Amino acid sequence: ASPIVGVAKYTDGVYYWTLNGEWLLDADGNKLRVSGQDGAAGADGSDGQNGQDGADGQDGVTPQLKIEADYWWISYDNGNTWTQLGKAKGDKGDTGATGAAGADGQDGDSMFQSVTQDAANVYFTLADGTLITIAKGDNTNYLYTITYMPNGSTSEAVVDTLRYGCIYTLRRPTFVYLGAAFTSWNTLADGSGVKYQRDEQIVVMKNMTLYAQWTTTTTGTESEHTWVDLGLPSGTKWATCNVGAAKPEEYGNFYAWGETEPKSNYSWATYKWCNGSSYNTLTKYCTNSSYGIVDNKTTLELADDAARANWGGAWRMPTDAEWTELCRNCTWKTTTINGISGYNVKGANGNSIFLPFAGSYTNNTTWQYKNNHGDYWCGSLSQNGHSGCYLNSYWSGFVIADGGRCCGLSVRPVLE
Repeated sequence: ASPIVGVAKYTDGVYYWTLNGEWLLDADGNKLRVSGQDGAAGADGSDGQNGQDGADGQDGVTPQLKIEADYWWISYDNGNTWTQLGKAKGDKGDTGATGAAGADGQDGDSMFQSVTQDAANVYFTLADGTLITIAKGDNTNYLYTITYMPNGSTSEAVVDTLRYGCIYTLRRPTFVYLGAAFTSWNTLADGSGVKYQRDEQIVVMKNMTLYAQWTTTTTGTESEHTWVDLGLPSGTKWATCNVGAAKPEEYGNFYAWGETEPKSNYSWATYKWCNGSSYNTLTKYCTNSSYGIVDNKTTLELADDAARANWGGAWRMPTDAEWTELCRNCTWKTTTINGISGYNVKGANGNSIFLPFAGSYTNNTTWQYKNNHGDYWCGSLSQNGHSGCYLNSYWSGFVIADGGRCCGLSVRPVLE
């Protein structure tokens, strides 16, 4: 059979040539390296001058093979001397007793499975599956790209352009994927390819596309505020506390609908989007001329959203549809945390949030229904054209209702 030439890593971490599973040795008994060893760095120069460059590393040795007189021959010194190996072709069969020619001997084995190439390298796949990459020349001027694909995140792909042979540290992901945590990079989107870790170092030899791999998370933070995934059909993530609160059981601040700052007096006379002292002098968010200037705006703009204005990031006030989804897809149970009453709202996935009965300001400066009612604004205008939608929760139930926009209610933010 033909000799099997391969490469293997030794205990020093360097790859050397092998022949039929044994190390290839030079005349002095040293193993033959596949690639040259880097020259040692020059010592630093004194008085600010650069140190002298280190000496060039010794070239790696690439064995040369040929077939001559039906035998394989190998050279370790660029063809100066040759050593005979095994036969490249089987012997011809003996002539049969009846004078007929004997059968041809078995062909010699090919030492390569395949040979391919690109602009910079030739790739030899040996009989044992080992891949040998041999440069066509000086590749240091060749540029290659590492492309990072978000693979589910809405972020843009990132591309780094690098020189051949450089040592490169793989990126840490900067993609934003709410509800998921990065685990690794992979050469295939479904994770069935070659796996790489962030910060892993590689030698750049070719173009690569790496796909982010993710695992689902059920809680996280956005702009330093915590959210939880309740397993809702829409995928909406709910904040764990009210705007102005630091803990789930804290009441937080109170806001008029469409205002972004708390105040001491909640009335039509102090309402930002009213030009008078009554609900029929509205200046914004109005769909009926009987109540003021019609602009047909039915959802709060982000500039008027108390969640976005106070928490930033992607936070916003929930719509009436999102409150309705929370009501229909979760289990609501009254409970008490540290003396504060409210609803524990539990999703199908087992996660939950607490909505305290913070009460509301519905009569100028009067704080009403504390520890008995929990009133939470929606970001949606009611169908009557002048009120704001809100969740009215109390000991015996909860309902989506219409409320005077000048009242001070709680705000529980959401994320898409």
